[in-house]
Amino acid sequence: MPAPRITTVIVNSERPDVLVAFWSGFFRTEVQFSEAGITWLRPSVEGGVSVGIQQVERKRGTHTETHLDIEVDDL
Repeated sequence: MPAPRITTVIVNSERPDVLVAFWSGFFRTEVQFSEAGITWLRPSVEGGVSVGIQQVERKRGTHTETHLDIEVDDL
């Protein structure tokens, strides 16, 4: 059975500029592009995970709001 793989991580933020600065420095990568309220960081390696920082007006709770996109070749 093929292994599932994480392709995308999206993090909601009221202050995306702060998270973009932190995560781009942490991953040593650059902003790929921004659209529709999401800033995308370029994966640092071929086939790497894309990271999107999404602008939200207000978070729903005190925890970090994150979602993952997972791919599989076949079910």
